[in-house]
Amino acid sequence: MFRSSFIYIALLFSLTNLFPQSSLDSLMFTNGNKFWSAKEYIFVQGRLCDSYPLELNNYFTDWKQSRSYKVKYEDQLDSADLTKHLNFFGPIKSYKYLNKYLPSALTITPDGFTIGKYEFTDSLDALNLITSDGTRRFQIGNSLKAVLSLWTTIADISQYIIMQKYAITHHGFLNNNSFDENRHYDVAALRKNQLKNFESKYYSFYYDPAVFSANQNIDSLFKNEDIKLVGVINRLKFDSPTRKIECYLYKDLEQKYYMSATPGFGNPFIEAYQNHSVGFGPAEHESIHILMGPCSTLFSEGIVGYYYSTRDTMEWKKNNRLVSQHPDFAMKDFMLNSNNFDFSPLSYAASA
Repeated sequence: MFRSSFIYIALLFSLTNLFPQSSLDSLMFTNGNKFWSAKEYIFVQGRLCDSYPLELNNYFTDWKQSRSYKVKYEDQLDSADLTKHLNFFGPIKSYKYLNKYLPSALTITPDGFTIGKYEFTDSLDALNLITSDGTRRFQIGNSLKAVLSLWTTIADISQYIIMQKYAITHHGFLNNNSFDENRHYDVAALRKNQLKNFESKYYSFYYDPAVFSANQNIDSLFKNEDIKLVGVINRLKFDSPTRKIECYLYKDLEQKYYMSATPGFGNPFIEAYQNHSVGFGPAEHESIHILMGPCSTLFSEGIVGYYYSTRDTMEWKKNNRLVSQHPDFAMKDFMLNSNNFDFSPLSYAASA
C-alpha cells in the first residue's frame, strides 16, 4: 500500500514497542529513531532534478511548504547545514555531487550503485540507508519509480534496505559506515535455505515447519487457501491473479524480520505479489490487498474489513460497537483524509 511519508514516520516510532529487546529484531528502527530525533531537517534536492519529470520536483515543492523541513539544492549546503540531519531523495542521476555525502559502504557506479560486494543496476533497484551517526538518510535509486517503491514499506526498519522490483531483497547494518558482511542479510538466499515450499493453484507457499503442529494436514490447509481465495474473488468481484502469490510464513516476529525486513504480523508487497506473515492466520488478509492492487491504506483496509464483515455479522457488530464508543470520532473527516488511518483498532473498524 502506498503510504504517505507522514504515516510512515509515525509508524516508525509506534512499532518499536512490539518486539523483544534481546534479539535481532531489537535493532529495528534504531537508526531511524536517530535520524528522526533531530530538531531541524534539510531535504536535499539534486542539482539535476530539473531534467526529470515534474513529479520529482513536486515532492520538493510540497516539502518546502512544511514547517518541519527546509529544502536546499545539494550545492547550496553550507558548513552549518552539514551539522543538521540531511535527507536525500530521488534518482541517483538527479544528483551531481552525491559522492561527497555518501558513507564508505555505498558506491555510485555508471549503471547504478553497490553496497559491499553487491551491485544493483536494474532500473527498479533502490536503496534506503541511514548513516551510522544517524545524521544522513538516503532514499535513492536507479529511477524515480524505484525510489517511490521504498514508500510501500517501512523503509527505516534496518539501517539499510534494498528493494528490487518492488520487494525487499537485502537489508542490514553498517560498522561505522563501512560494509559488514556479517550484518548483511540476503533475504532471498536465507529463505531458500531455511524455508520449505508448497505449490498450489494460486500460491507459492514458503514456510517454516514450526508454523504447523505435527498433526496438521499441511497439504490440505494450503489447498484450502485456493478455495478461500476464489471466495474472495467472487464476493468482491476481483479479477483472478495474473500470477501466483508468493506467501511467506514465519514462525515468529524475529524470523520474519530477519528474512523479510518487515515488522508486525503481516505485510504485503503488492506489486511483487508477495505477502509475509507470522503464522498462517494473516495470509488471506494480505492476499486480499494484493488482489486489490495499489490504493490508499484507508480504502484497502476498509475493503478487507468489509469482506470479513459480510461473512460474519458478529464482525460487523463488533466494528459498529467500537466506533460508537468514541462519540468524538468524526466519520466524515476520517473518510475524507486517508492520512487519518493510524493502524489502530478504531481505524480498522471505521474503515470497514
